[in-house]
Amino acid sequence: MQSKYPHIIKDIEDWPIRKFAKNRPQFIQELNQYTYTRIKEQYKDGLEPLLSKTVYLESQRVKNNPWKVDPPDDKEYWKELKAELTQIAERNNQDEAYDKLLRRIINRYSEEIVGDFVPKTYRFAKVFLSGFFRRIYFKAFGHGFFKMWGSKDKLLSKFRVSGSVEHVRALYDHGTVILVPTHFSNLDSIQIGYVTDVKIGLPGFSFGAGLNLYDMEIIAYYLHRLGPYRVDRRKKNPIYLENLKSYTSLSLVKRNSNIFFPGGTRSRSGHLEDKLKLGLLGSVIDAQRYCIKHNLDNKIFIVPVVVSYNFVLEADSLIEQHLRKTGREKYMKTKKRRGKVKSTLSFIKRLYTRESDVALKFAPPIDVIGNSLNLSGESLDRNGQIVDISQFFEKEGEKNKDLQRETVYTKKLADKIVDAFREENVILASHLVAFAAFKFLQEKHSELDIFGIVQLPINEVSIPYEEFMLYFSVLRDKLFKMKALSLLDIDPELNGEVGETILLGIKNLGIYHSDSPLYIENKFVKTKSLKLLFYYHNRMDAYSL
Repeated sequence: MQSKYPHIIKDIEDWPIRKFAKNRPQFIQELNQYTYTRIKEQYKDGLEPLLSKTVYLESQRVKNNPWKVDPPDDKEYWKELKAELTQIAERNNQDEAYDKLLRRIINRYSEEIVGDFVPKTYRFAKVFLSGFFRRIYFKAFGHGFFKMWGSKDKLLSKFRVSGSVEHVRALYDHGTVILVPTHFSNLDSIQIGYVTDVKIGLPGFSFGAGLNLYDMEIIAYYLHRLGPYRVDRRKKNPIYLENLKSYTSLSLVKRNSNIFFPGGTRSRSGHLEDKLKLGLLGSVIDAQRYCIKHNLDNKIFIVPVVVSYNFVLEADSLIEQHLRKTGREKYMKTKKRRGKVKSTLSFIKRLYTRESDVALKFAPPIDVIGNSLNLSGESLDRNGQIVDISQFFEKEGEKNKDLQRETVYTKKLADKIVDAFREENVILASHLVAFAAFKFLQEKHSELDIFGIVQLPINEVSIPYEEFMLYFSVLRDKLFKMKALSLLDIDPELNGEVGETILLGIKNLGIYHSDSPLYIENKFVKTKSLKLLFYYHNRMDAYSL
């Protein structure tokens, strides 16, 4: 693909996300009514049990798990609502009182969830992120003082974008584009947002941001003004969950393009996601049905995106969480050999002396039913014939809501996205060396399970380099055959001579970790962290190799 595309909409004031933000007060009113209507449809027998459950759960949250970002009146607010519920139970006009209470709670949640988008803040963020990504992907030393930050063109070259980019650009004028990426790092949202704007030329996308990220005032100030909607994972009550789902549906109806992470959270294990959050995807189906039922000229397009890193900054903590959760008594947390100060200094040194890049692969776009699309956004069946998807949302000639039917659609869409993640996954040399090394150790220690292997003494773990070369070569040949069958994608760096490719993979693998997942010493392949090696190995574990 070309190095940089012209922007689809040059004036930021004309971006859909900016227009959406300008209408924030009006949208919140619509969201309140939209959520209220949906809840009333579900709770026809009365609101008292729903309100009681919500107030109880929120009272427990503010008592047992308060955050700095919570409203100052949070504790008093829910205490007052609890007392008000008791008073309402003694009145005659209970239904009207419960309705008013429900609307108050919905409005409180809507004000929290809906973000803003301020062009001035966004422009500042782009400048800041350009510097941040230069530091992540360039080494500072070795190029001279004035070149230590790298040029803008060179920075863009570090984001190796491939796939159906022109198709995605063509669809933007025909409906609402939803990017559904893999999720490995906290960098994913800002990185995809940066690349789609600066390199691909698409207007800004909205995305979900955990409310915990707003705990620091300076981060909260800027983040709130960059278009995200806030998600509080502590809140499990049905009113909040319906409010959040209603937001995602209604924002899509309003043609506010989004980045949805269908896995829900970062992959703790390093595996490609294979179990997606159906509730989030269900809101996509819901929005498309709403548009069809109300004759709105808005089609929703799904674009799976696979992000392939040589490193994940938080990999060490992520895999630790995964091993402790899945291993329980089988796994004991490993002790850090370095102090915090020494680890920080080591990281800073690596940050200034090493460089990397990232691959982003855009899968062919699909509609909400899973059909492929032409450049005009028309759905195509298996034979390439144009199909009208409105027929999938009608029964006996009428457009209607059918939860059972739409649950089937949601599962089908999830399966399509999972398949796309596997087929569009770009295998890097670093992925293959990690996979080969860990698989070699699994075969060598076949009597041990995963938890036994990751807890082996690292001074006893080594692989003769010549044996590793042969093992790596066999696996690479299998990958080439799978690529020929379109079962996955392979980075061009894997096409080189075996020895050079292995050295490149080991050099790039987890470059910013204090404990190298792999290194070569005295003609042996060794590791300083088996759990990190396991984490990076998992990227390819979905394939039958």
